[in-house]
Amino acid sequence: MDFCKGQEAEKCNKQEGFVGLYYEPIVVSLLDDLTYVVEYKEILESDESGLLVEKVSMDELRPKPPQIRAVDLHTKTKWMPLTTRD
Repeated sequence: MDFCKGQEAEKCNKQEGFVGLYYEPIVVSLLDDLTYVVEYKEILESDESGLLVEKVSMDELRPKPPQIRAVDLHTKTKWMPLTTRD
């Protein structure tokens, strides 16, 4: 899957003990070797000078899932739970 500059994504963590965790970076650029440069929304550099920017391989990224909202719909006789996507 190709990502565009500025696109939100999810990056999987492959470190032992952290497998299955996903972080939310924004794609900064695509390098020639199919590696992306991403900037994380909530992770700082080790010196806390700014948001963490790093290179990640294509297989570590996936599209951000759609937002799902739960709502209740009232019919003539009852309430029904529904979900919607943005």
